Amino acid sequence: MRGVAAGYPAFDKRSGKTIDLQDRSNACGVEHQQPVFAAESRLLLGLAALTGADELVALELYLSDRTAGMPAEPPAVTTIADRALRHRGQKLIFRVRASRPYAG
Repeated sequence: MRGVAAGYPAFDKRSGKTIDLQDRSNACGVEHQQPVFAAESRLLLGLAALTGADELVALELYLSDRTAGMPAEPPAVTTIADRALRHRGQKLIFRVRASRPYAG
């Protein structure tokens, strides 16, 4: 799971929307019909008092910490449509950066 947070936010082909790490964690729980943290996992991680959205924040912080300092690698381009979308995204980013020369 090391480095997973570097890939978010990301475009989710299934939903057709941009999702963040919390959205992906929720979707994973729903897809596998299990809560994000089972009761025994919460106890092992010291998260017994956390519920619902708090658990997602805790999970996101944990994964982000495990990703700290790792480069964000874009997903592999496997189709012509993906290549076109990536090119369009690059053009948008450069246009935004050009309009804000002092932004990082």
